[in-house]
Amino acid sequence: MKNKLKAIVFCIIAVVILAISQGIAMIIGSLFSILGLPDFIEAFVDSILYPVLSFIGLKLTAEKIFKYSLKDFRIKKPEIKWYWVVVSVLLPLSVIAMFQFISGEWIINEVGLITKISIIVWGILFYGVAVGIVEEMVFRGVIMGVLEKEFNLKIAIIVPSVLFGLVHIIGISLDIMSIIQLIIAGTMVGIMFSLIEYQSGNFWNNAITHGLWNALIIGIFHIGLEKSDSSLLSYVFNSDSFIISGGDFGIESSIFAITGYVVVSVIALVLIKKKRV
Repeated sequence: MKNKLKAIVFCIIAVVILAISQGIAMIIGSLFSILGLPDFIEAFVDSILYPVLSFIGLKLTAEKIFKYSLKDFRIKKPEIKWYWVVVSVLLPLSVIAMFQFISGEWIINEVGLITKISIIVWGILFYGVAVGIVEEMVFRGVIMGVLEKEFNLKIAIIVPSVLFGLVHIIGISLDIMSIIQLIIAGTMVGIMFSLIEYQSGNFWNNAITHGLWNALIIGIFHIGLEKSDSSLLSYVFNSDSFIISGGDFGIESSIFAITGYVVVSVIALVLIKKKRV
């Protein structure tokens, strides 16, 4: 019972470390914008500080306070599986392709060079690399790892996945249907990331999948009911269905995205089963 309580406390602290690290990174990064430097400098600084501070905080807390090793949670040197890299590229591109069957149009964001650089740096380095690494390190690395160690694998996969969906509700105004859809989508994508990590034995594979999804779906491209000024290309489609649009949260909660999460999860399960044979 004592170890289980310790595991729960560590999981809570891990999420707090994520939030504090992001806050500190953004405060320091914003100083460069205050000095009048281009916005992409802030993005670059945030992209470095966020994962570095998170890793240091998690490592010190795990080893010095809770006596865990991050290596036991699959947070170790990269061991990249080529097939997960392929899946990581195909997943967002497939979802984008599905939306081409919904009537709409591509719109180029006509902005200057500096703004384009900022969009690319924020999209690829921050939302892609930094966010992908930190969220996977916390939710699939630490939280999944410690729950697997002190409880069991099923709890380790399901609990962080549901938590991952719930966390994305914070700070966003959503109607009840959008909340339900977001929880379902967030849980499914969390399960997908968890299965990738479990199959590969290394959190870097799901971090790459997460990062490329963010970079393409959030950073470079935008698929939605309205044009986005924070992406290079927007596909504005016409649909009255919240199932297709993803509701207030957007296409990451859409039926197309959820279908992608399920397909990749099935691939992971097949590979896990094959590995056990």
